[in-house]
Amino acid sequence: MTKKTALVTGAGGGLGHATAERLLAGGWKVFAADISTDLLRTSMHDPDAVPVVMDVTSQQSVQSACDAVLSQTDRLDGIVNFAGVIGVGSLTDIPEERLARILDINVMGTYRVNKTFLPLVEAAKGRIVNLSSETGWQSAAPFNGPYAMSKHAIEAYSTALRRELALLGIKVITIQPGAFRTHMVAGIEDAFTAAEAETP
Repeated sequence: MTKKTALVTGAGGGLGHATAERLLAGGWKVFAADISTDLLRTSMHDPDAVPVVMDVTSQQSVQSACDAVLSQTDRLDGIVNFAGVIGVGSLTDIPEERLARILDINVMGTYRVNKTFLPLVEAAKGRIVNLSSETGWQSAAPFNGPYAMSKHAIEAYSTALRRELALLGIKVITIQPGAFRTHMVAGIEDAFTAAEAETP
């Protein structure tokens, strides 16, 4: 029986790593993607885990990762987009380049991955899972605007993509997790305190 295959971004830690491990335990072959080769080497030991280096802010990097996956399979039963960053700061004072980077990783990164790997998902009539957040539907808290912007955008993007890809038999799923004790949210209270202190 052919193993099901999935691409998991942000697989070097946190929820991405946990998801990759769960899929591996279920008998899947997982292309575990992350920007850090060190994280992938230390966290992925299963023979069905294939480390893939990917920077979601670079189309060239995403395409190179796709080429690496294509060298082993021409289909993906699923893409799970966990690559992302937290974003804290006042919307009137956050540096433009910092806000742009948050949106580039959380929104455009998801877009790049899905667009590039879509032919493999279409071949399997698979599904795409996009990481939103409870912040994606809640009213944004003060100083959480940058992150909330990115997750509200993911909600809108996923809704539109779901309707478009339904014509191809591809499901698009949005998950909205709350806070977990991951590396990404470590020190979040300090970040909020710093953002408040920096705001005139």
